[in-house]
Amino acid sequence: MESSAYRRSAEESSDTQAVRPPPPPRPRWMRRLRTLSLILVGLIALYALLGFLALPAYLRAKIPVMLSEQLGHPVTVGDITFNPFTLTLTVKEFDISEQDASPLIGFEELYVNMGFSSLTNRAPTFDQIRLRVPYGLVKIRHDGTLNLLDLRPKTTNAAASSSFKTAEARSLPSLVIRSLEIEQGAVEFHDESRPTPFNADIVPISLTLKNFRTLHAGDNAFAFKAEFEAGESLEWQGTLLLNPVRSDGRMAISGLKTRSVWEYIQDRVGFEITGGLIQVDATYHVEAGTDALHATVSDGAIGLVNLTLSEKGAHAPLIALPEFSVTGIQADLLERHVEIGSVQTNGARIRAWIDRDGTINYRNLFAPVQENAHTNASSPPSTFDRQQTPWTAMLKKISLEDYGVSMEDRRSSSPVRLDLAGLRMNASNVTYPPTGELDLTASVQVNTTGNISASGKIGLNPITADMQVEVTELPLTPFQPYVSQAAHAEVRHGSANLKGRLHYQPTEKQSIRFRGDASVTKLATVDAQLNKDLVNWDDLQIKTIDLALPTEHVTIGQVIATNPYADIIISADRTVNIRTILTKSDQPKPTPTTESAPTKKSVPLRPLPIAIGSVKINGGSAHFADFSVQPIVDTGIYGLNGTIKGLSSKEQTRADVTVQGEVDKYAPVNITGQINPLSHEAFSNLNVSFKNVELTTLSPYSTKFAGYPIVKGKLSMDLHYKLDHRQLEANNDVLIDQLTLGDKTDSPDATSLPVKLAIALLKDRHGRINIDLPVKGDLNNPEFEYGKLIWNVFTNLLTKVVTSPFSLMAKLIGGSGEELSEVPFPVGSVEIPAEKLPRLKALAKSLEERPALQLEVSGIADPVADGAALSEAKLQSELDALKPEAGKNGRRSHPSAEADDTESASLLKALYMKKFGRLPDQTEQHRPIPPEQLRERLLHAFPVEDAELRLLAQERGKQIQHFLITEAGIPADRIFLLDGKLTTRAQNGAVASQLSLTAG
Repeated sequence: MESSAYRRSAEESSDTQAVRPPPPPRPRWMRRLRTLSLILVGLIALYALLGFLALPAYLRAKIPVMLSEQLGHPVTVGDITFNPFTLTLTVKEFDISEQDASPLIGFEELYVNMGFSSLTNRAPTFDQIRLRVPYGLVKIRHDGTLNLLDLRPKTTNAAASSSFKTAEARSLPSLVIRSLEIEQGAVEFHDESRPTPFNADIVPISLTLKNFRTLHAGDNAFAFKAEFEAGESLEWQGTLLLNPVRSDGRMAISGLKTRSVWEYIQDRVGFEITGGLIQVDATYHVEAGTDALHATVSDGAIGLVNLTLSEKGAHAPLIALPEFSVTGIQADLLERHVEIGSVQTNGARIRAWIDRDGTINYRNLFAPVQENAHTNASSPPSTFDRQQTPWTAMLKKISLEDYGVSMEDRRSSSPVRLDLAGLRMNASNVTYPPTGELDLTASVQVNTTGNISASGKIGLNPITADMQVEVTELPLTPFQPYVSQAAHAEVRHGSANLKGRLHYQPTEKQSIRFRGDASVTKLATVDAQLNKDLVNWDDLQIKTIDLALPTEHVTIGQVIATNPYADIIISADRTVNIRTILTKSDQPKPTPTTESAPTKKSVPLRPLPIAIGSVKINGGSAHFADFSVQPIVDTGIYGLNGTIKGLSSKEQTRADVTVQGEVDKYAPVNITGQINPLSHEAFSNLNVSFKNVELTTLSPYSTKFAGYPIVKGKLSMDLHYKLDHRQLEANNDVLIDQLTLGDKTDSPDATSLPVKLAIALLKDRHGRINIDLPVKGDLNNPEFEYGKLIWNVFTNLLTKVVTSPFSLMAKLIGGSGEELSEVPFPVGSVEIPAEKLPRLKALAKSLEERPALQLEVSGIADPVADGAALSEAKLQSELDALKPEAGKNGRRSHPSAEADDTESASLLKALYMKKFGRLPDQTEQHRPIPPEQLRERLLHAFPVEDAELRLLAQERGKQIQHFLITEAGIPADRIFLLDGKLTTRAQNGAVASQLSLTAG
């Protein structure tokens, strides 16, 4: 072509040159080559046109329509490009949407480079597959269905079943992927089937796979990584073979928030996780064998950091676990064996309690919560084979350090609170199922002061123990609610110590054996009923203990009490309070019925034999009270020293008691005799003697319960108590000398009885009160209640004394008490009748025997009877004033009755005319008004005022006072005249004035 052009140019440019001859024609092969070239260029152009333009256009048009029809969801594609020369396909902005146009599944870009090596490999070979920014929405709806299942192609069930069977019959196709990459993937997860919907985002997701082959071996290395939230990640690296199925690799979860896990299961559990991170790291091997799946885990590790767990809605955590790690995990699924190198945990803080129904809070906390009906899907059938080899486990080492446990027992009204700190426990070679014994050491601090430690060997199958146990300064006050359930006592202070060897071996005869020593120091207890100190001591040592339970023996070599204090109270039934306080019987005992017959005859338990060599008391003190005598004997004993030898639970054994001391540091006290409190039938034969005890020591109690302090007085007692086979004999001789009370107080607990009056009535002229109360009874008789009997007798005595004091006064002189309490006066008169004067003289004599008493005199007038008498006297005085002088002077002689009646009638008429000016109207014509009616009407004209009546009453009181002072010789300061009283008291023409006694 170039030569032809050159020839034409040359011909045109030279007109003068001669015309050259035409060139020779080209060969045929050159023409064919040219044609082939043109065809090849055309084919390439067509191939390029189809590849670059037609195929992408076709795919852009068909894929959305075809997939939308098959999947039932709108499908859109942004752009599709294909390079036919490099066999690379790029799909951009692919999206499968929901019906409401919200995105469901898609990606930003898919790049596939198939390469020409597929021709030589005889298998689909992809040099590179790269998926950028894939995303998906995974949703579990309210009914439990998965939204992605809606994307299944619309095929009939028969076709699907046939396709599945055909696919199952075919072998795995050959496929080669040299490089597979997923970049910046994202999955949005929603679970709406739960009562509390759960949402989570997994982003970014990345995956790389190199040299993957389905049929032939290769390295098939992959690396997967996903992040859930900031700092939460899952990394999975390894190899994956499909023929046969095998995978080796390493999986690691780091920074996973326990709160996120809890949010997914929160409706199925009763607790709430508020913080914490999970770390998991393990190497694995999985291989599908011909018989079973082979799977092993090696070098596994699980860690928890700063886990906090609480009740739902509560702010304070129940469990705060800063550190928990499990390392050296080896597991074999085929061998069904797990081995753990070590479990280490440190610094946990735990709150636990026992509810009122006896259940531990964690039982309900971790119990699965029943799901709602709409989430209650049927569980898949269990594939557990009971004939399979059971799992075995080995824990080489467990180390628990610095645990703190706050415990509460809420079964009683006052919860028991224990704070355990510094809890440590170390054990090794723990196996499951348990075999052999393991070494265990543990220690803990209780409520900041107590320490408990144990070390030795324990067995789990069967349970055995051989441990050295040591308890030092264990505080007793936290256990007060338990004490309250068994006794009416309160522990205010004290700590326990124990050291010895504890052996437990489950046998028929013996289960627990302890040998060692124990002590309780600085004990302080209070009688909860009386709010008084009960038993205190500086130190109580119990030496050489040999305890075998349940029914062997208890032997104690020696008990030494240093500076003990006891509140010894003899109750109404003559039992010592130490015993009754420790036997709290508030709960009613079940009553046997004839309807329910026992199916098996019960065998009575043999009581536990107890023997104590000796009890020694050094520098003891005691408070003694006898509630069987009223008033209550209440005093203090100091400097107690003595011994009790030979205590035993054998029936015929008698322990000798010899104790000496002093009451209030000056008055001697001696307690001698024999006791046997440990036998089935308690025995005591004691003599207790107190001499010249100062009663002022009882002043606080008399102030509280009597309303008066004691300012003077002494007490002496000789008491003898004998109790044998519940037959009681008690002699109480009590002498109170010169008892003097102070001013009355405002104590709210004071008795309403007039205490001073009772004392004044009981105290003789020498200032002494002597009470002798002998008591006998059978304690087996349900009608016999010693305390109630004594109390009722004494209360009735005081009540009778203070309510009928003149009865006691009359007995002192041998008379009737009712006659001394009042003096009768004739109606309208102030003169003491002569026949009543001996009564007042007898009263004066009894007052001499009770010099502490004072007499109060109340003159009384009857407004009706005395008022009528005074009105009559006034009327008669007016009538006498109207009589003639001769009549007044008595000069008339031998008057007749008729003349007197006539004169009386005339005087009444004259007085009536004087008072009213005229006579009243006649009742009948020509008949005069009767004198009786005139007198009745005139009496109303002479009324008696209250002042006149009070003067009458006051004068009567003065007459009594005057006689007792001047005639009977009673000092004037012992008789008090009260204001006169007006009350209707007239009987048989007399009005009685009252006398009352008071304490001086």
